[in-house]
Amino acid sequence: MYPSKRSLKIVFAVLVLFVLGACSSLSPLDKEPRVSLVNLQPVQIQLLEQRYLATIRIQNPNPVALPIHGLDYTIHINGAQFAEGVSSQRVTVPAYGEKILELGVSSTIIKLLEQLRHVRKANGKITYGISGTLGIEGLDQGVTFQREGEIDLRFERAPQGQAT
Repeated sequence: MYPSKRSLKIVFAVLVLFVLGACSSLSPLDKEPRVSLVNLQPVQIQLLEQRYLATIRIQNPNPVALPIHGLDYTIHINGAQFAEGVSSQRVTVPAYGEKILELGVSSTIIKLLEQLRHVRKANGKITYGISGTLGIEGLDQGVTFQREGEIDLRFERAPQGQAT
């Protein structure tokens, strides 16, 4: 009625091989992918919600391709959350390569009005950022990202007699 010691050893060996094989396929990334905001374009402006098209760049500094199966992201402007979105778009970023994605993102009228008021006080500089999580095939947990930048809207004039 009870299994023999030999049978138990065989079952144990098979389980160990299965676990080791599964772990070896989940190699950790050497470096985190870099995600940056390239452009933010208004698409639909309504009274309570605004829709934008966010263009993002995903760079892969790793020696293996990254099969991405989804994103959860937030766009910040001037230190405040401005818009957020999710995407189930699938893309594979090649090893040491990059991909450009266009993703939908939404905001509220209150966040838009706050930003318009802040731009008037910002002295010509706007800070922006994107943060979130990339879902990568084969990894149980998503890979988080955060990237910030600044736009200087001030146009300085060249001294008279010099070309710009």
